[in-house]
Amino acid sequence: MPAAGITIAPESLLNLTGALVTALGAEGVAHVRDAGFATGQSLAARLRASQAERGAPPPEALTLAAFNAVTSTLLQHTGWGALSIDASRSAVTVLEASGWSETAARSGPGTPAPATHFTTGLLAGFFGSLAGEPLAVLEVEPAEPLSDRARFLMGSVETVDQLFAQLERGAPLSTVLAMD
Repeated sequence: MPAAGITIAPESLLNLTGALVTALGAEGVAHVRDAGFATGQSLAARLRASQAERGAPPPEALTLAAFNAVTSTLLQHTGWGALSIDASRSAVTVLEASGWSETAARSGPGTPAPATHFTTGLLAGFFGSLAGEPLAVLEVEPAEPLSDRARFLMGSVETVDQLFAQLERGAPLSTVLAMD
């Protein structure tokens, strides 16, 4: 897939996010997620165009394994990292990111582990655009500063809101996922 757009260093994204959140609080978080969402929509359009150029089926028509492969390839080519999709649950999909640029940028010694606001927006925009309906994404792991991995839950807005409420009440992630 040929490169389209610009590249921003992960550290720059982290600094920009930090500045917006510091200056604007929750409103800054919303702006970062919105920027990620728009990026995700652009990546979805890019994936559709790439599939069409190659004479391949549209992303929506692929098997989960094939969709996972082309999605991970796109995200790696664009510098984000690898992503695997576990759609074995009925109401929520688990997304596992590794070598993920936004999490790697926060992995220096003594670096706090902020949420990956841009990525949650990016994934919601990307998958929601391909699904043709709004989807919500919630980062659930890690809160470890020395990791380039992250885990997300994705589903309908209502489902993810319910899962988030359970997690906020102290339910372990394994228990919340078992309820699905």
